[in-house]
Amino acid sequence: AAWRTGGAPRRVVAGVQWVILPVMSALALEAVIAVKTVAMGGGSVRRLLPSTLRRSIGPFIFLDHGGPARVPPGGGIEVGPHPHCGLATLTMMLEGHILHRDSTGAEQLVTPGDVGLMVAGRGVVHSERGGDAARRAGAAGADEPPVW
Repeated sequence: AAWRTGGAPRRVVAGVQWVILPVMSALALEAVIAVKTVAMGGGSVRRLLPSTLRRSIGPFIFLDHGGPARVPPGGGIEVGPHPHCGLATLTMMLEGHILHRDSTGAEQLVTPGDVGLMVAGRGVVHSERGGDAARRAGAAGADEPPVW
């Protein structure tokens, strides 16, 4: 969405144009952050956060968009076990299926329209897998290209 900034003051920092907008008698800054591609799970995701201009927004440390991913029959996204500490992950599936497992014993099949929330607290190890793993967990149509 484009902002109507009119004659709002502007400032360029590190090659990015910042616009100072009045919002309910407070000041807000707007920055355009370039999305970068990051390898993940045998494919790639488009990552907005963190960036050199912004480490986080409130509790959001990572903001990724994955898919659609082309996977061979029986294959799928394979994000193997990895740790998190002091953050929460929120996975929202738009298409396809991912099976989430973690070191607390939790197992959740995340399907289109679902939201999976994991709060890491002092630490947790988790994995996310599609394809055969999602199919064994009961996902119909587990071969669909995942989008999250």
